[in-house]
Amino acid sequence: MRRIQAGRFVAIGVAGLLAVTFSGEAASAQTLPFEGRWATDADRCSPARQAAAKAPITITATSLAAPPAMTCNFTSVLPGGASFRVEATCQAMGRTGHEFFTFAVLGERLYWTWGERTGVFDRCPG
Repeated sequence: MRRIQAGRFVAIGVAGLLAVTFSGEAASAQTLPFEGRWATDADRCSPARQAAAKAPITITATSLAAPPAMTCNFTSVLPGGASFRVEATCQAMGRTGHEFFTFAVLGERLYWTWGERTGVFDRCPG
């Protein structure tokens, strides 16, 4: 087992599997494929075309913000082939919950699977 620690970011590699665990701060690392701004329609990436309910979501290595009312802080990210399994603490509509979902990026599309649902998003430029 190999353990790498930079700041408060810890990565543990076991038999080819990389587990990424966050404890508040992320060290500078390679950008993950799902990081960026994503919209259900690429036209909604333009600030002039953003309605609050359809504004792009923003995903970093440690969090997700889905306007107007949902935010998640990732507690772990596990890669598995073309997808990443995410464990997070999320807040929406005044409630907090412990959630599991996956992100998969194919080309310029993000597939966000949560429970029985899959949302498809286009990457916003810049």
